[in-house]
Amino acid sequence: MSRKRGSIMLKKLLYMTGLISTFGLLSKVYYDTNFIKTASVTLLTDKLKKGNNYSILQISDLHNKTFGKNHQRILKEIKKAKTDLIVITGDLIDRKTTKLDSVILLVKEMRKVNPNILYITGNHEWDNPLTSELLLQLKKQHVQVLDDKEVHMQANEGIIHIIGTGRKLAKSEKLIHLLEHANPDNFILLLSHIPNVVKHLSGRPIDLILSGHTHGGQIRFPYVGSVVVPDQGVFPAFDQGIYEWEEGKLLYIDSGAGTTRLPVRFLNQSQISIIHLIGNR
Repeated sequence: MSRKRGSIMLKKLLYMTGLISTFGLLSKVYYDTNFIKTASVTLLTDKLKKGNNYSILQISDLHNKTFGKNHQRILKEIKKAKTDLIVITGDLIDRKTTKLDSVILLVKEMRKVNPNILYITGNHEWDNPLTSELLLQLKKQHVQVLDDKEVHMQANEGIIHIIGTGRKLAKSEKLIHLLEHANPDNFILLLSHIPNVVKHLSGRPIDLILSGHTHGGQIRFPYVGSVVVPDQGVFPAFDQGIYEWEEGKLLYIDSGAGTTRLPVRFLNQSQISIIHLIGNR
């Protein structure tokens, strides 16, 4: 084989390798962005008796995204989950959302699967002029808006005391009042869209916080993970998953279902989460 022919063959090989790699990369981005998965977390707690378990489906950071026609893909995952409760931890819509039809349709279909739905607002709701209408529509669908409010859920013989925080986060006098008067014998769950709330809650009787907001970095890199997330800057301390933020107190950050700014995910597939609370007393 001549040197010229060998050079041409090498160029063709490099071209095909680049083409295949680019196709693989774009396919991965498309899949991670448009196909939903369900993450599962199991937590033991001595606030519930053995055999006395409770399951929660968490949906966060949808940003008005749809998964298939009439939300078929995400509804399939919700139906499979069969949890006791659904919580939506903010950014159901995006700050640029101008129509609510899509998310209201999703909520209607979710209620057919599980009528027990709690909701707190996120920063994109705080910036969207349609939020008042969204809250009204959610209440019409019997979704309980839990910003600076509380609810007690029965878990057989145990109590799951759920408190929500909204725009004012830990600076809310109502939130502090609710935490100060919470019974520490119950399992105390805080819903906070922004995980940085932990900076303001040291010493408060909280067993678990469910958050979103970070998107898990949205785009992640091999061996590095997320580089930047909102409010935490470069190489964040809390991006996704479970953390012990104070002794015996846990924070779970769901990496979310939708996207914002860049409409892509990479190595960070769109997801919802199931949190299994397992009695261990």
